[in-house]
Amino acid sequence: MKIYRHALTYIKNLVINRPAFYLSGKKYVRYILFIGRLNNVFDRKYISKYSTFPSKKISKFYLHRIIFGKSTIFFQSEFRISRFIRGFDNAGKRMWDRFQIDQLIGAEIPSAILDIGSNIGEFALYSSNKFKGKVKIIAVEPDLLALECLEHNLKNSKVLIEPVAVSNKKGTQHFYLKTATADSSLHNPTGRSIKTKVTLKKIDQLISKNRLTGPILIKMDTEGHEPEALKGISKEIKKVKWVSIDTGPERSGNRTTEQVVKILSDYGFTKIKVYKEDLVTARRD
Repeated sequence: MKIYRHALTYIKNLVINRPAFYLSGKKYVRYILFIGRLNNVFDRKYISKYSTFPSKKISKFYLHRIIFGKSTIFFQSEFRISRFIRGFDNAGKRMWDRFQIDQLIGAEIPSAILDIGSNIGEFALYSSNKFKGKVKIIAVEPDLLALECLEHNLKNSKVLIEPVAVSNKKGTQHFYLKTATADSSLHNPTGRSIKTKVTLKKIDQLISKNRLTGPILIKMDTEGHEPEALKGISKEIKKVKWVSIDTGPERSGNRTTEQVVKILSDYGFTKIKVYKEDLVTARRD
C-alpha cells in the first residue's frame, strides 16, 4: 500500500508540479487547465474558466480567478492553480489531513478554531463547512494579496477574518511579502520579497476580542515565527485544547520544531507528536 501511495505521489509531482519549474506562468495555466479536464472528464468537474484582475491592495499586482463547477476561487499566483484541479473543498481537505486534525481531535468538536496563517482560506472554509457553521472560526492572515483572495473566498461564509500577524508582542513590524510561493513572513525569506509593515497581535488578544470559549483548536503556519506566536498565549492558554503547527525550515532555513515542542511542554500540553520534523501536534487534557 505504501509503495502504491509513493508511486502516486511521484506521478503527481512529475505530471502536475514539475512542469512549473520550466514553463512560464501563462503556459503552466494552460497546461493545468488541459490536465484538469483530462483528470476529471468523467465526473465533469474541472476548471472551466480562468482570468486575472488588478489587486486593490497592492498596485501592479494581479489576482487570479477560476471557476470550478458553481464556485469561484481566488488565488495569488498562476503557479498555484494546480492546487485547485479538484476544487477548493478538496484543497481544504488536503490541508485538514496534512495537519492531522482528525487524529488530533478524534470525535470531539471544538468550540472555536483559530486558523493562523490562513493564506487564501482553504482550511478555514473546509472547517466551516465540516462543522456546518456551528464552530466559530477565525482566519488570521497578514499577507495583503493572500488577504484579498481570502476576503473573496470567504465572503459567503461565517468565517471571521483578522488581517494581522501573531507574535509575542503588540505593535507593528516589518513583514516580507513573498506571496507567489506562500512564503510571506515576519522573517526575511530567501529570494525576492517586498518589505511592508503589519499589525502585530497576541493570540490572547484574538481569543479575548472574538470572545472565544474553550475548547479551542489552533492550526498554525507562520513561516518560522511559531515560537513567538505561541508565547503570545498566556492568560487564555487554558481555553486551548489542541494545536497543530507547521514547523518547517522557513526561519532562515531552520526548523522551529524543538522550540515549539519545548514551549508546548512548558504550557502543559501532552501527547505531543512530531511528524517528519515539520509538523507538531499536541493536546491539553
